[in-house]
Amino acid sequence: GAPPADAILAELEPAATSWRGCEASAELRGAGAAAGAAETADLDPGAEAGGDAELCRRDLLGGWLKMGLAERLRYLAEVADLEPAARQHALTLLCMAARGSPARALTICRTPRLLPLVASMLRCGDADAASLALALSIIQLLASSGRESAAFLLEAEVLSSCHARFLSATRATAAHEAVSDLADARRLRAGPG
Repeated sequence: GAPPADAILAELEPAATSWRGCEASAELRGAGAAAGAAETADLDPGAEAGGDAELCRRDLLGGWLKMGLAERLRYLAEVADLEPAARQHALTLLCMAARGSPARALTICRTPRLLPLVASMLRCGDADAASLALALSIIQLLASSGRESAAFLLEAEVLSSCHARFLSATRATAAHEAVSDLADARRLRAGPG
């Protein structure tokens, strides 16, 4: 069945450290605009600033994204029957990339078939609890990264999958609590025995 909503929500704590969380930091405010502009140019496939090797030396994850990391991870998730640990590592890499900057988050959103894949993972619910939590974290990070990324999430109907997952988890928790309450009531009626 679906994991309880409390378990899913507890697993989302790392997502709270998204790039928006450090936006208010005085140290990052001044450097943020210049770094964001430079990273946007770095992730642009048409930009030639020393090639992929140089980009990877300056920014490993940004270089990997430019070289198609998101497409490769999506391909593995679609085609290969990944073990839960491998799926979690792939989703963690996407979370790290989305957390890095709005430009990286947008790169992830623009990856063909990646958002529908994350949505199907949430709809089917056949993934382990940690993978579901990471999928929800990716969506949270992408939604908080900017308007354009949020628009991609709306177009791909990913948010309805989140809503369905949350409702099924809430129902599972409510059903579990009802069964526990019924068992407690029977025990009380039976008395000490």
